[in-house]
Amino acid sequence: MRLIRSRDLADLALLLALFPSAWLLPERHWRRWTRFLGLVHVRLLGPRGAQLQSLLAENFGLSPLDLEIEFRDYNYRELLAYLREHSPSRWKPEIEVFGQCHIDAGLERGKGVVLWVSPFLHSDLVSKKGLHDAGYRVNHLSELGHGGSDTRFGIRYLNPIKTKIEERYCQRIVMGSGGKAPAMRKLISCLKGNQIVSVTALQKGRRVVERPFLGGVLRLATGGPSIASTNGASLLPVFAVITDNGKHQVYIEPPLASKAERPEDAEKDIVAQYIEVLERYVRKHPAAWRGWLGSSNYWRSVS
Repeated sequence: MRLIRSRDLADLALLLALFPSAWLLPERHWRRWTRFLGLVHVRLLGPRGAQLQSLLAENFGLSPLDLEIEFRDYNYRELLAYLREHSPSRWKPEIEVFGQCHIDAGLERGKGVVLWVSPFLHSDLVSKKGLHDAGYRVNHLSELGHGGSDTRFGIRYLNPIKTKIEERYCQRIVMGSGGKAPAMRKLISCLKGNQIVSVTALQKGRRVVERPFLGGVLRLATGGPSIASTNGASLLPVFAVITDNGKHQVYIEPPLASKAERPEDAEKDIVAQYIEVLERYVRKHPAAWRGWLGSSNYWRSVS
């Protein structure tokens, strides 16, 4: 593991630059400020989504430039939220949670609940904060490098800017230097105790499935479905989005399940079901989905 990278220093400089506005600027002015930051970001570095030109125009009426400016806007607002959480007043957004009945029904079955959280901007914090405020205790499976850096400097000094805040609202189960096995044992123990665990729907895992999605290919790890089916838990897709008027909403969708006998077939079936739900949200909130441009980048163009 490297000690530090130039990106760490760039991220540190950015966070220090954003601290004053995160603490002092009223939240009602954030959107205008972050829109400006997003515009400057893209004008300086150029849009990264040129290969999306025809896809975006056909499906969303967007250009790559429009998409990335809005994506950066969301990203900067997310950073401001984390930094405001470190202030004495904390960040106090309005978060609406829909579909709690699916969690309650899963817990009534007595075998725990697996939340499969889709990677939209703000979802890391908003889904945890919203569920916590709604009265749920969530155990979240996380990587040591969660927060943006996998260097020793980043893990010690940068990542906690995010992880220390998230730990206010969930029990974080970390896959660390000792491998995945200890974290997975703890996760399974939580399910046996009829608790709620959450896993982010990403592309990295022991088994992955690739499926066509919006003119490209979506690569998705099957960890969430595997954990749920192995332990008999309910698997619930979760989506955290922002409305046009700036309100935060967390949607818990109905459980995904398959009648296929072979585990591999069941996982593929569940991924296909998830993709149908995911497409609804991406079509409604295209710029907030990390799949196009974010570090999770688990969608790729086939053109």
